[in-house]
Amino acid sequence: MIRRLPHKTWWLSICIMLLNIQGCVMPMTHDPEDVLTRSISGLSGKDQFLFRGLAEIRTGERQVLTKQLRFDGEVRQHKGVSMRMSRVQDEVPTTPQRWNPLRVLEEIRLARKHVSRWEEGKTTLLAQSVEWGANTAKGEQKPTFSTDQTLPYFVQLHEEDAKRIFKQRILDEYDSLIIPHQKVNQVKKKLTPTQITALEGKLNGAAQDYRKQLLSMLHSSQVSAEYIIWIDRRSQLPLRLEGVMQAHYQDAGKLAAETIRTVAEFSQYR
Repeated sequence: MIRRLPHKTWWLSICIMLLNIQGCVMPMTHDPEDVLTRSISGLSGKDQFLFRGLAEIRTGERQVLTKQLRFDGEVRQHKGVSMRMSRVQDEVPTTPQRWNPLRVLEEIRLARKHVSRWEEGKTTLLAQSVEWGANTAKGEQKPTFSTDQTLPYFVQLHEEDAKRIFKQRILDEYDSLIIPHQKVNQVKKKLTPTQITALEGKLNGAAQDYRKQLLSMLHSSQVSAEYIIWIDRRSQLPLRLEGVMQAHYQDAGKLAAETIRTVAEFSQYR
C-alpha cells in the first residue's frame, strides 16, 4: 500500500531538498516584517562576508553637502568585524561605529517600524532627498547585482525610535571623540602640574557645557528614518541597504536640518 505524504509535509521535503542544492526561494506572500527580521537575524549565522558603501550628510533647506565618506569592511568568524573609512570629505572627525551598516541593520531590527514591499515611484524621504553627488563612484547609486531574484522591502521607523537612534549615534560619537584628558596628555610634558590641573578643569568644563547644549538640541529634534532593504530570495540574506535619516532641531535658537544618507552592499557570504 502506497502512503501519500500530506501536502505540507511534501512541500517541506521538497524545500529542504532544494535548500541543500541552491537554497529555497522565499515566497512573496510572507509577512514583510517577519521576512525582514529573519533576514537580518540570519547575518549572525554567517561565518564571513564583506560589506562596502558610502554615506553623506547634507544640511539646511538646500541640503548642502558637508560630509561624504566611503567605507568597506568584513566579518570573520561571526563576531570579528573590521571596518575602514576612506575618502572622507570634511575634516570634522568621525568614527567607523557611527556608519557601520551592521549596526544600522540591528537598529532597524529592534526598532518599532512599518515594513512593506517596495514599489518603484513611491513618495518617500529617499525619493525627495537629493541624488548622490557627482563624486559618487559609479555603481553605488543603483544595486550592483541583478534584482530579478531579490525582494526589496520599504521600512519606516516610528518617529520615537528614529529619534532615539539618532540621539544615541550622536552621543556615542561625541563621547568617543571628545576626551579632555587625551588633549591634556598631548601637551602635559610642556606644562607644570598647576598648568595641567588648570587645563584639565577648563577642558572638562567646556566638554560638559557642550554636552548639555548637545542634549538640548537632541531633545528638541524631530527625526524621520526610511530604508529600502534588498533581500536575496534564495539565501534570504540582505544584499543592500539604502536609507535616509532626516533630523530637524534647534541650534543656537535657529531652526536647522540635517539629512544623513547611507548605502551599503553585502557580498561573499560564507
